[in-house]
Amino acid sequence: MFGHQQNAPEGLRIIKTARGQVAINEAAEEGWFPLVKKVEPSPELRNKYICFQHLKRGQVELIHDFRDMPPADYQLLFYGEYYPNPQEHYIAAYLLPKNLKKGEGVWLEEVIGDIVATSWNQGNTYRLESAAAVWNGRDFDIEAPEEPTIFIG
Repeated sequence: MFGHQQNAPEGLRIIKTARGQVAINEAAEEGWFPLVKKVEPSPELRNKYICFQHLKRGQVELIHDFRDMPPADYQLLFYGEYYPNPQEHYIAAYLLPKNLKKGEGVWLEEVIGDIVATSWNQGNTYRLESAAAVWNGRDFDIEAPEEPTIFIG
């Protein structure tokens, strides 16, 4: 997906993320120190859709790309937007190794906060899923784009 890089750049230590109380506590028992964060949806992350319904059969069709309109035997019901990244848990934590040094560059395998990485000119936005960051001794300074990459299509 947009904003996601599968592998860490060479030389950067990978920092994993735990989501929810059970996973965070299990990681703590294994020796990690959880840097706990609130998980809150960003109003900047939205995807759009159009809902159509077949005039005779009643089936609905959701269109996310406005170029893909259904046949004429469908009627438009409504336009809408939705938050594309619902989370099961409202807390998450970066799992810090004991020997993490201030100023050390790392790779956050799964960014907790909603940072817009890319957008589509038709209205959808996508979150930064993983990123390089620097440990400042209290938190991570995430290396995120100042402006999202814009896809046109």
